[in-house]
Amino acid sequence: MKRFTPQLLATAALLAVSVSCSEAERGPAPNVLVLSIDTLRADVVGCNGCEGGHTPIIDDLAARGTVFRGAIAPVSSTFPSHSSMMTGLYPITHGVRWNGDHLRGDFTTLAEQLTEEGWNTAAFVSHKAMLTRGGIHQGFQTLSDPVNPEGPPPGARSAEAVNNLAFEFLDSLTPEARQSENFLWLHYFTPHSPYPLTDYAEEKMVDYEGPLKDGATTKEFFDLCKAEHQSPQAFEAAWALYEGRVRASDDYVGDLLAGLEERGMMENTIIIILSDHGQLLGEHDRTGHGAAVFWEKALEVPFIIVDPRETKQNDLAPRVSVVDLAPTVLELVGLESTAHMQGRSLAGAVRGEGLDKEIYYAEIRVGNPRQARPEGQEDAVAVYHEHYKFVREGDGDKEFLYDLAADPGEAHPIPLEKEKDLVDLLRPLAIHHAAASLETLEDEAGELSDAVYEELAELGYVD
Repeated sequence: MKRFTPQLLATAALLAVSVSCSEAERGPAPNVLVLSIDTLRADVVGCNGCEGGHTPIIDDLAARGTVFRGAIAPVSSTFPSHSSMMTGLYPITHGVRWNGDHLRGDFTTLAEQLTEEGWNTAAFVSHKAMLTRGGIHQGFQTLSDPVNPEGPPPGARSAEAVNNLAFEFLDSLTPEARQSENFLWLHYFTPHSPYPLTDYAEEKMVDYEGPLKDGATTKEFFDLCKAEHQSPQAFEAAWALYEGRVRASDDYVGDLLAGLEERGMMENTIIIILSDHGQLLGEHDRTGHGAAVFWEKALEVPFIIVDPRETKQNDLAPRVSVVDLAPTVLELVGLESTAHMQGRSLAGAVRGEGLDKEIYYAEIRVGNPRQARPEGQEDAVAVYHEHYKFVREGDGDKEFLYDLAADPGEAHPIPLEKEKDLVDLLRPLAIHHAAASLETLEDEAGELSDAVYEELAELGYVD
């Protein structure tokens, strides 16, 4: 496989300029490829300001598109966040609020809308259970995994295998059919634990002799939350292991882009790269994600849109969310989003029209007694307003206000009485959002099997 390089990106950019024109002259509808890279923090991506050199391919691609620096996930878990991407709804509305939930069939997904419009839709994922029991397969005509598999809960596949499945699918199409109205969702699990030892990590950890020197299982990684396992050296080792897998993810993106180029698809494919959530790597003495609404590094994600019909490069800081994905894709391809969607379209920003400020939400549900969570934590809702974040836990017994511009580490809550007008604005929004859950969604999935709990435990989502 020819690896994609900055030189190839430059060639593709020139091709994109040659086809950039007015809406009326654009010709056939584009393809859309959405790549969600699981557990990818925003601050390890170069185009978001990281100087570590971990993502040169993604950065070169982003240099001819739109980078949304203020992107967040509505929840720091895989199934809920991807369900929000595909429905344009918040978890509290679509009902997938942790990785043991299932997306109901009566919610219209992005893939269903595109399929109804005659598009060819396909999903190829690393975390197979998203399709097999998460219900996020809805609307896709071609799937990497059967919806009702026999045997034990499925595991994960490599990003290389995901790419190969996508290439096999594309090669099954005629050259003409590859050029228009194909929607592909690809998902890499690479930055998620467990963490094998990469060459990069081994070099960074040359003087380290702790328990992570040969890599980290998911349990070893999450055990860093325990006081007896914490040390600056251990957290530095976790960082090195994580960055090594981020670099591997970038390599796989290069392979993917090279495959699109070889098939003549780069000049008419909208490419969207984002993540479902971030990862704590020592912040607040914690590692992982899944039960985090107070800790921003588990919610901040990259969100990059490259539309080859547009030549304007945009770098935008206003707050956005992955819940905006579905309405954005629909507008970019000339279709209308359904009225029920809670996300907004970002297509105007991709066209260089700027972006208005908006209120956004994040949440955590800890209602399942076996779900991993900090001791004593209750359900919580976070409301984002510009650079402020208001968190309301439970019935309001605990409330916090943070200025993320002045205090990005959320170390110093603002006294609520100091910003009374702002709190009076945001508190009702938090209460309303928490109460907006559809009554018919209440725990109808029933008890999960021991096999599924074992699967979730291996990923650190249950105790």
